[in-house]
Amino acid sequence: MTASDPVTLPPEWRLEVSDDDLRAMAAALDEDIERGLRDGAGRDLALLPAYVGVPRPGARGRVLCLDAGGTHVRGAVVAVDRAGVTVGEVRHAPLPGTRGAVERDAFFVELARLLAPDAARLRRIGFCFSYPAEVRPDGDAVLLRWTKEIRAAGVEGARVGQGLGQGLARLGRRGPFRVVVLNDTVTTLIAATRDPQTAGCGGFVGLVVGTGTNMACFEPAARAKVRAPTWRGGPLAFNLESGNFRRFPRGTLDERLAAATHDPDRQWLEKAVSGQYLGELSHLALRDLAARGAAPAALAQAAASLGPPTSRAMSRLIAGASPESPWEEWVDAHPDTRASVRAVMRALVTRSARLVAGGLACLASRAAAAARRPGAEVAVAAEGSAFWGLPRYRDVVVETLGRLTPTPVRLVRVADANLRGAALAALGRRG
Repeated sequence: MTASDPVTLPPEWRLEVSDDDLRAMAAALDEDIERGLRDGAGRDLALLPAYVGVPRPGARGRVLCLDAGGTHVRGAVVAVDRAGVTVGEVRHAPLPGTRGAVERDAFFVELARLLAPDAARLRRIGFCFSYPAEVRPDGDAVLLRWTKEIRAAGVEGARVGQGLGQGLARLGRRGPFRVVVLNDTVTTLIAATRDPQTAGCGGFVGLVVGTGTNMACFEPAARAKVRAPTWRGGPLAFNLESGNFRRFPRGTLDERLAAATHDPDRQWLEKAVSGQYLGELSHLALRDLAARGAAPAALAQAAASLGPPTSRAMSRLIAGASPESPWEEWVDAHPDTRASVRAVMRALVTRSARLVAGGLACLASRAAAAARRPGAEVAVAAEGSAFWGLPRYRDVVVETLGRLTPTPVRLVRVADANLRGAALAALGRRG
């Protein structure tokens, strides 16, 4: 084949999802949320209550905030007043346990160092902790397991808010500190409620599409059987852990990718959508095309030697940018492969965006119904390198949503959402 030949992708890959497929997906997600609120069996969503609600309009104060979710951690004082939410000077450090093993006490002391300069006068702490953790009704959270190769012995199974307070005490900063712990999707949701971009909106949704994917929303607490009895009504934020959702069309690439992972029966949507896996899917697809004789044979050799492309490389290859990575350089040197590479990557990115829109259609409709404000927009606060970095990703989401739901959606990106949301949660938490 030549670079100008059309590229036909195998239908069994199921990279083309119809609007009807996405409507069925939205309906299935809605059913799972209802099961989760009833604490019923047979659902894929964790639907974890975050034990924070919509921040009170009158909430004011200054909060110590931490953001730990990758291999680095950030700390800052965040001020909330009538004018809005302001993030002060941000301190950065490697997350303890990323550059060598640490013990529990050392882990929390190192985190506490980022807050210690201001901890003598401030007592509220908002902690965005984006690792698998169970939020408790008192606002603290227990780390279930480490990911991303973090080596910090004794932290799994521990209350991370309590550990942070103990770390501050070891640095001479005596409490008591009131710590609220929540994950990045929930902080994004909370931050949207007090951002100028969302003024006038009747409902809110939090979305992350980066290395992984997840969604968060508010649900009426009175309908949630999973909440603790100490929570006294009003909208309650839920972390859906939607990456584990599975009721959407899957193809042979998805099956092959899943079989090669350590958890083949989990995180189905994440493996079809997120930046961590789009390169893996591209890698499988290009090798498959070459094996079928539907793409130049050299592609299979390149894929074997170069490995999966990063989401950044995919973005640049789709856009035709000047090469800066091995994959880009190889395609630039083999123009007869360009059409195949771009067709595969565009199809995977488009499917990812459309699947995300299917999930958002469900949450936007639920938020609009709960708000009881006909015609009011629902704000979707989106975070993540895949969402904002992949070509036309946002546009495809918006175009698809317009066909799936009559609910008007306002898509926003909140600066420093994790720190801002953590501060608002710490000031507004009740129950």
